[in-house]
Amino acid sequence: MFIFTVNVALNKPAYLQNAYTSDTFNVDWDASNAVDGRKSDLSGRGGQCAISRYGQTATWWVNLTTIHSIYNITMYFRTDNNLQGIVSF
Repeated sequence: MFIFTVNVALNKPAYLQNAYTSDTFNVDWDASNAVDGRKSDLSGRGGQCAISRYGQTATWWVNLTTIHSIYNITMYFRTDNNLQGIVSF
C-alpha cells in the first residue's frame, strides 16, 4: 500500500473576505498566499499568509476546479504568535 499526499489546492483560485491591508508594510495578505505552496516564513510580515482584518468575518475558500476525495486537510497558521482572535473548526 502506498500513501502519498498531493496538494490539490496548489495555485488554485482562492478567495478571502476582508483581507488585511496596511499602509505601513509592503506585504500582500490576500488569499493567493494560502495556496502558493510557500511556507518558509509564516510570520505576519513574511508575505506567505492570508490574513483577514481584525474584527471582521474571515471567510476563506479555495476552488479545487475538479472533484476530489479528500482524506486530510493541513492548515499552517502564522508563526509569530500574534493572537488576533479565537479559531475554531
